Amino acid sequence: MTESYFVSVIIPLYNRESTIERAINSALKQDYVKEIIVIDDGSRDNGPLIVENLSKSYPIIKLIRTNNNNGAAAARNIGINIAKYEYIAFLDSDDEWMENKILLQFQSLQNNPEIDCVYTGVFEINKDLIIKKNAIYYENPIKYLLYWNYIGSTSTCLIKKSALKAVSGFDTSLEARQDLDLWLRLTLNGSRFLPINKPLTFIHLDSDNRISNNILKKIRAHEYFIKKHLNVMIKYPIALSKNYLRLAYFYKINHNKSISKEYYKKAWMYNKSFKTFKNYIFHCILNL
Repeated sequence: MTESYFVSVIIPLYNRESTIERAINSALKQDYVKEIIVIDDGSRDNGPLIVENLSKSYPIIKLIRTNNNNGAAAARNIGINIAKYEYIAFLDSDDEWMENKILLQFQSLQNNPEIDCVYTGVFEINKDLIIKKNAIYYENPIKYLLYWNYIGSTSTCLIKKSALKAVSGFDTSLEARQDLDLWLRLTLNGSRFLPINKPLTFIHLDSDNRISNNILKKIRAHEYFIKKHLNVMIKYPIALSKNYLRLAYFYKINHNKSISKEYYKKAWMYNKSFKTFKNYIFHCILNL
């Protein structure tokens, strides 16, 4: 079997000593995986040491250290640039895979050579609560990606390195929404996605340092994302309205009513539905 049939796994690591071994073990159980690249993004705990010890038993594990904490997007880009194989699987250091995930995805890619990325459903785990979410597919991916990130976490995807290189990987300017931004740019560049309608990835939502828990990073990322993709979003006013509604909500819970009102007004301007009308009246007229 030639190297073109193998997979490089890329795992960004930052202060996840309690979960990194679980993530790596789930990658070691996969077919076709010949390289596991762990990018330590300036961890201050024992996570890198755990990886080093595992690499002594499993030579396919490679630990790359960075001097500073530059974020998961930058770490993934480093992994993309040094990966040896054409197929890339991203895995967050607190997530894990079912044993046959890569096998099923690889078979799907081989059976559909026009496809660049195969993604899966997930089990979302938050303490004792487990939610099953099947993968979703839409005929108009740009429109629905702007509505919401239906492809989901990078941990679900097996993707061709050539497709990632064609769009220069992840946008390191984004503090959040890096995955959505990548899926959108890939789609706009002609890449095609295919789901496996089975939950083959475990997404752990109870981690302490998830970006999604930081409201200020969410605000900055949403504003940057809208500005970056406004020329596309303006073609889908309902999607643009939904994004403005999210920003209005984020500013509201961050106790900034004046900016929140402005985004509720923008949401109403681009989608005069009952929901946006109700939000506009409640928050901009009645000041609730």
